[in-house]
Amino acid sequence: MDGVGDPTGSNEVVVCSRRPLAMWLVLAGVAASAAVALADVQIGAFVLAAVLLTAGIARAASPAWCTESIGARSRSFDAFAMVALAVAITVLALTAPLL
Repeated sequence: MDGVGDPTGSNEVVVCSRRPLAMWLVLAGVAASAAVALADVQIGAFVLAAVLLTAGIARAASPAWCTESIGARSRSFDAFAMVALAVAITVLALTAPLL
C-alpha cells in the first residue's frame, strides 16, 4: 500500500491518504444519482441525499486531512451544510409531486 503517514510525524500506518479519494467517491455518488434520476427522479433525489448525508458524516467524523478534498470551510460548517442539504432534498423529494 502506498499510503502517506500521519502528518504528526508518527510512524503509524494510517488508513487515509492525502489523495482526493473522498472527492472521487462523492463524484461517483453524484453521477450514480444522476443516472438513477433518468429512470425515476424521486429515487435519484434520495440517492443524492444519501450521498450528501454520507459525505457530511465522513467530513465530521474523519480527521480533517482525510476529507480535505470535500471541504470548503471549517469541518463543522461543511458537515452541517451537507447534512442540511440532504434533509432539504429528502423533504423536497417526499413533498414535491412532480419533482
